[in-house]
Amino acid sequence: MVGIRLRTARTGEPSSEHSFINLWANNADNASAEVQFASMMRREPFVDRSRRLELLNELSALSTSTWVDDDANMRVPFRLRDLRDPSRLQLFLDIWRRYLDEFHSYEVAASDSELDSDHITAGDEVVAPDAVADARQ
Repeated sequence: MVGIRLRTARTGEPSSEHSFINLWANNADNASAEVQFASMMRREPFVDRSRRLELLNELSALSTSTWVDDDANMRVPFRLRDLRDPSRLQLFLDIWRRYLDEFHSYEVAASDSELDSDHITAGDEVVAPDAVADARQ
């Protein structure tokens, strides 16, 4: 069996790194994509169970497999042979493109709110305008 793990992470946020899908293949007719809901559920914005259920339902609409709502907290196998039809494959890829867009756009939302706050985290360098003026004298 051959496997490929697809991972992603937000820039500057190493703890956000996770596998979101693992691809497994024995042969052309026995290949699967293992959806990593268990890993996703620990990362925003997919901590929200309703968002994972939405993703599960989108994938379920393309699959011959039957899944239950509790699967939104586990690793779920998706038969790649269900994607032989090019239109289904395109829908599958679109689902994952939206997942990645939503995952990575969370960084932008979090960064924007941090810039607007007075909260300073470790490693931030702050130079007061008076300090710059004093340094020039």
